[in-house]
Amino acid sequence: VGRFDDEDLPRLGSAFANAVKSCGGALIIASSDMNHYESHMQTLEKDEHALAHLAAFDAPGLLKTCEHEDISMCGAYATALMLETTHALGASRVEILEHTTSGPTSGDYEQVVGYASARVMDSVISWPDGAYWVHCEIYPNGARRLQCSTAAAHFASTPCLSR
Repeated sequence: VGRFDDEDLPRLGSAFANAVKSCGGALIIASSDMNHYESHMQTLEKDEHALAHLAAFDAPGLLKTCEHEDISMCGAYATALMLETTHALGASRVEILEHTTSGPTSGDYEQVVGYASARVMDSVISWPDGAYWVHCEIYPNGARRLQCSTAAAHFASTPCLSR
């Protein structure tokens, strides 16, 4: 998901929610790093500001915070759209599961990338047996990696398309 006008967010979320309803449900995934290339402590602090809006189901606040506090969350718009869509589908809360940086793994605490995981819960979306989820990564050089999985495979990722 690329950038879009913030005032279009409710309309886009509603449109995605209607599409999900019309096809009988879907698993909705937004993928993003958090802040990039600042110190471990600066990144944790900036990330916490963005994550507070995520946990509060505040998609417009997430986008404004990322912009005004110079948080380089590359998937902020995808995350905001996921929040609006799941809210329109009846989701009521977000749980932050984990928050860290690359520092503990790389040993470099001066220039890190922030990472967090969260789940949206109490949604009317059901997970039908045999349903697929899809994850797409788009790299700066235009290369794409798409991963698919089935519920029956217990979320084991398998590459299904590369470019």
